[in-house]
Amino acid sequence: MTSRRAPSGWAIRLTVAGAAALTATAPAWADKPVQLSFKETPGYGRITAKWGDGDENAPKVSASITNQVLILTFDQKVSLNLNAIKDGLPSWAAVTRMDPDGMTARIGLKQVPRLHLSTSVDLTAIDLVPDDQKTMPPNIVSPLVAKRAAEAEAKRVAAIPPPPAIMDLEVRGSSSGDSSRVAFYWDKPPVSYKLVSQGEGQVKLLFAKRAKADLAYLHINPPPNLPEKDGFIGENTDKGYLVTITSKDKLPIKLFMEGDILVADITKPAPPPDAKPAAVPVPAKAPAGPAESKSAEKPILLTPPKSLLKSDEAAAAEAAHQAAAAENAAADAVLGGPERITALSSNWTDSAPRSGVVDVKVS
Repeated sequence: MTSRRAPSGWAIRLTVAGAAALTATAPAWADKPVQLSFKETPGYGRITAKWGDGDENAPKVSASITNQVLILTFDQKVSLNLNAIKDGLPSWAAVTRMDPDGMTARIGLKQVPRLHLSTSVDLTAIDLVPDDQKTMPPNIVSPLVAKRAAEAEAKRVAAIPPPPAIMDLEVRGSSSGDSSRVAFYWDKPPVSYKLVSQGEGQVKLLFAKRAKADLAYLHINPPPNLPEKDGFIGENTDKGYLVTITSKDKLPIKLFMEGDILVADITKPAPPPDAKPAAVPVPAKAPAGPAESKSAEKPILLTPPKSLLKSDEAAAAEAAHQAAAAENAAADAVLGGPERITALSSNWTDSAPRSGVVDVKVS
């Protein structure tokens, strides 16, 4: 049977020493350093706190006044130089003390103030305002605000795609009747576009390329349905060539592609069809008298003059002449017309028969 003995003295001393060694080597949670700065003006005194380890988050501090003592409470243990408060705010601070918890600082004041707190990025400000001061101090603004704004703007600019390339463009106008057209001739078509907006008598287009536009023809001789002033406006933007076309009298504008050329057609609408004229009543004829009715029933036949009368021989000759003319006309009506014979040189042959008729076998 095995019996258990109490540990000897040297074993106990070794255990205690080992525990002490482990305690000594374990790192303690360090207090977070706080940097304080001060500003004293006739209207207020300001204590500004920021973390001393580079943390860009503002310290979380609550402030209160009890019995003319300013109590600053942090949300964690901190290390700070309280003696600097008396030097930085000589008109306000009298004595200072840090509580054993490492989170609460107490500052005895020479006068009772009102408190004003503000934060900005990495800074927290506690303002001491005299009781007779009517206005509060401005909120604190960290220099990081401007720095971060500049960084954000730089990122935004860097993310903007480069502007489209510039290409030669000639814009011409033409007209025919009541129609006018504006055509876009790009140096290297096709160039895509999108319709930005379309309203009554106006369209806006955005081309995918910027343009070195030649508008000479359009300005010298604009088409009739396009106003000379502000009828055509083109400008380069960071997204492409923006065009605004405005018609006269708000005429409709129609866009279509003619090959690789974009055309804007401005045509006057057809006039409405005229209304049919009202039927004019025909006046009724008066009833005819007895003599008129008799003459209407039997028309009078007049004998032609003797100079127009032909003899039987002349009539027969004229009929024979007309029959011969009809026979000639029927001969000329043969398909292909009269026979044609081509006179060829001795060194040329004609594969077609002289009759002009070629036999074709149809299966």
